[in-house]
Amino acid sequence: MKSDDLLVESSSLRQSEQLLSITKFEDIPITVSAHAALNYTRGVMSSDEFLMVSDSEFVSELEAQKVIAARRITLKRDGQIIPTRHVILTFDTPVLPKTITAGYISCDIRPYLPNPVRYFKCQ
Repeated sequence: MKSDDLLVESSSLRQSEQLLSITKFEDIPITVSAHAALNYTRGVMSSDEFLMVSDSEFVSELEAQKVIAARRITLKRDGQIIPTRHVILTFDTPVLPKTITAGYISCDIRPYLPNPVRYFKCQ
């Protein structure tokens, strides 16, 4: 890694908790933290049933299913922002769930594939 950090992958939650509690390696003080991006997954949920539900409502209602963030995909037409039926959900787990249950509705979750970042300096 760039900053001379060491990336350690654990095979269980128990191992992760033990690693996070370490403060010294032999006599050298160390800092252990979870990776900022590898421990989360993002997926897309699409449903007309939830057009009027806000992003914060998604997070509070789906917290038990490890949803930590939600953002509705919007379109801009004629200067107006139009909400779509698609919501990007961020899960606090490295494995994306196949479905979630919102109320009495079961919704399929597709992997979120962000648009590629464009680089304009040399074009």
